[in-house]
Amino acid sequence: MMLRNLLKYFSLSLIFVQGMLLYAQTFSASVSNPKVGVNDRFELSFTFSGENLNGLKDLIPPDLGNFIVLSGPNSSTSFQFINGVSSASETFTYYLKPKSVGTITIGS
Repeated sequence: MMLRNLLKYFSLSLIFVQGMLLYAQTFSASVSNPKVGVNDRFELSFTFSGENLNGLKDLIPPDLGNFIVLSGPNSSTSFQFINGVSSASETFTYYLKPKSVGTITIGS
């Protein structure tokens, strides 16, 4: 009885892990320039990539209250199918200008 339960849980975990690998996504955030002047603008980009981005929901950006949002979020999507392997990416870009002088940290 215990062996059957153990096999059942192992099978369910294997299915769960396969499902996660099938829809695995990566996330990256970047800025065009880490040091900018008060009157300079820069890009803040969030990129999601993986085989399937259908489950991607609306992006909730960090607090950008220390910046003037000049434009954004601008969205671009890319899809590739090469040698039977598909990949996709979606990037959300903001164009920002700092409101003040000093070190400003963009939160998570």
